Amino acid sequence: MSETLYDLFYKEKIVIFTSVGTFALLSTILYFFITPQYDGTVILSYSPPEQSVSSSSLGGQFASLASLSGLAIGAGEDNPRKAIAILKSRRLTHKFMEKYNLLPILYDNLWDEHNNAWISAPADTPTYWKAYSLLNEKVRSISYDVETGLIHMRIRWKNPAQAASWANLYAETANDYFRTEALKKSETNLEYLQQTLLTTPQADIRSRISDMIKQEIQKIMMAKGQKDYVFKVIDPALVPEKKSTPKLFIHILVGVLLGTLSGIIFVIIRKFNNAHKLNNE
Repeated sequence: MSETLYDLFYKEKIVIFTSVGTFALLSTILYFFITPQYDGTVILSYSPPEQSVSSSSLGGQFASLASLSGLAIGAGEDNPRKAIAILKSRRLTHKFMEKYNLLPILYDNLWDEHNNAWISAPADTPTYWKAYSLLNEKVRSISYDVETGLIHMRIRWKNPAQAASWANLYAETANDYFRTEALKKSETNLEYLQQTLLTTPQADIRSRISDMIKQEIQKIMMAKGQKDYVFKVIDPALVPEKKSTPKLFIHILVGVLLGTLSGIIFVIIRKFNNAHKLNNE
């Protein structure tokens, strides 16, 4: 009667159990050598300033004036997906890393703090271009919940205090970025409208231009007066007390699975080798 796989595995159970125990032990040992990572998560609400000027509410010559001055809002500037794209953008990320001098922290193994210099070869010296990939792929995570309209921004780092601080500071940097862009646009619009007002003789158009000037002034005041200009902080990141990775249970489970698989493969290969030798004899 031929031996089934169950019979084979039962007969070789000591080999399989030994493999399981060995891999589980190795996974457990490896767990203690992995640097713990902590998650600092800030929850944001995308709430752009109210837009009160629309090109669709303007007629004829006035609509053209709004379009020329960049006041039309039909381009989707309040699109949350565009805001998410800017949050993930290289430009904003570079601003954040530059502002808080993160390169020596992100690459602390290549930084000589005593001499305030890089210890790596010039070709391997960290740059903001390289750091963007590191931050975007391994450190920062941004997700948008369509149902709630909330943005979850997570910073995963080995220092729990820095993880929470960076998450909050990144939100602050993003608001500063949008505020600066809005101020530039409104100031440009204001300058254009004021110049146009001086050269426009028609009373009705002058009146409308004056209204637009007031609206631009309101936008400037709003941008300067609101701390959470575009992203309202619903829940700021707190210093995490528990690490996110690694997880001991996951490590042991992976070790058990790998050990079981390795033991089974070893037993099957040895069985076929022994059978092959018997056939040759």
